[in-house]
Amino acid sequence: MYTKLLKEILLKLDYDEHQKKHFIALSRDFYDNNTNALQIVDEFERDYQSDASIWWYTRPCFLHQMLNRALRMQDVETVIIMGFFLRDLHQKIDELYSKSNPPKSFIVYRGQAMSNNDFEKLCKCKGGLFSFNSFLSTSRNRQVSLMFAESNADNPNMKGVLFVMRIDTINTNVPFISLDGISYYEDEKEILFSMQTVFRIGDVKKIENEVWQVDLTLTSDDDQQLKILSKHMIEDLDGGTTWQQLGHLMYKMGQFKKGEEIYQMLLNITSVNDEDQITILYQMLGILKCKKGHLRQALSFFQTALDIRQNIVSSNHSSLAILHSNIGAVQNSMGEYSAAITSYNKALDIVRNSEQMNYANLATIYSNIGAAYRNMGEYPNARSYYEKALEIRKQHLPLKHPELAHVHINIGTVCGDMGNYSDSLENHKEGLELLKKSLPSNHPDLAVAFSCLGSIFLRIRDHSNAILYYKEALKIFEKSEFSDHPDLAILFNNIGTVYFTIGDYARALSHYEKGLNIRLSTEHQNYIDLAANYNNIALV
Repeated sequence: MYTKLLKEILLKLDYDEHQKKHFIALSRDFYDNNTNALQIVDEFERDYQSDASIWWYTRPCFLHQMLNRALRMQDVETVIIMGFFLRDLHQKIDELYSKSNPPKSFIVYRGQAMSNNDFEKLCKCKGGLFSFNSFLSTSRNRQVSLMFAESNADNPNMKGVLFVMRIDTINTNVPFISLDGISYYEDEKEILFSMQTVFRIGDVKKIENEVWQVDLTLTSDDDQQLKILSKHMIEDLDGGTTWQQLGHLMYKMGQFKKGEEIYQMLLNITSVNDEDQITILYQMLGILKCKKGHLRQALSFFQTALDIRQNIVSSNHSSLAILHSNIGAVQNSMGEYSAAITSYNKALDIVRNSEQMNYANLATIYSNIGAAYRNMGEYPNARSYYEKALEIRKQHLPLKHPELAHVHINIGTVCGDMGNYSDSLENHKEGLELLKKSLPSNHPDLAVAFSCLGSIFLRIRDHSNAILYYKEALKIFEKSEFSDHPDLAILFNNIGTVYFTIGDYARALSHYEKGLNIRLSTEHQNYIDLAANYNNIALV
């Protein structure tokens, strides 16, 4: 879903020579020690024209490899840098497709390797949907495709797979073209599909030479709940410039560093007289700083946005409510709970007195108030506000929306605080499953969800499950930009507690010290957490 949203935004962006130069510089750095590749990069810089995008894509060089790897791995930064080429390639395929007259039905093949884990997931989804996020190269020659599959069959960690794809052209809105005469290799019998092809999985069977055949049928179907969620996300992204939409999508995808770069760039080029846009940019920069754990910087951005906004809108404008709520969220994270409650009540008064109720803002404020009461140890009050937020979210959001998951996780946490572990586990598991279905697999919110569930297992002394979920959280954190985030310090401390409880003191000390180092390096130190960390080390 997020790759599709990213594609739609990138196709709308206006590109100039700057984007091409940025990509060429990146390519030169990447292939610094490869003379042949650098010669091709020089040729691309000198000769590339958008009309030749298919020829360049099919040429066995850096372009094809970098683009499809970035799309498969959801390497958002590289995809954005290559956005000009992605747009050129898609538009050229679409242009030629609109002029073509393909048969109503035909079969193409694709041979490739799949990891054992990915192949197992595919087998479990028989009858379900399978998508290719990248541009998809296929062949009309079964034997050639089979050779590609066979070349990977001997690897014990991989499966050689031959995809047999039935294409019914009336069932697709994804453009495709025959590469006859326009490919780098003119005699290849290939069909190239643009991004986001979706197939229905049919039979899966073992054929010759340890190769597995997977039958696929091209379809325009989609998971209905994800389709509803996608529509909601598109509406949420609507408004503002295309670059603002891209920045907001980066925030939604958990790509906070890239989102911050985009909003900072927009702030640098926006006129100081455009106060409306300036406040939006300051607010988003504050949200991203908060997500990264840079609380003082976040508070500064929010306060600046509020100071400007108060001079250009009425005192009960809904935009002021969300700014007061954002300030409260930072104060809560800094341990200033009474100040946070004051900020939340200001936000609540504005929302309640608005001519038109903004239910999204109201639910956010209720959740934030719940978080402050939880931190103050007032668990029944916290749960009450969380449940108010959940009721609103259920009424106004799609079933798989991540905001629903966040409220379930909050309720699960406060239930755990109250000793109600059955309700706690139920809410945490429901929240985690929703996030798995609605967020990219490397999203930081998933790490937090795994960590929260691990903490409940720690409380009920299920140490094996606690470690299991903590390690899942750690995998995501280690792949992210969160090396100094307070949530990672909490995670290390919790893992240390598990090891301490089971008598593995060396590992306990190692994890406590990792958590302490993060806490000492942060710009704002929560002294209660810091004292607890020192105490844990002393106990070892």
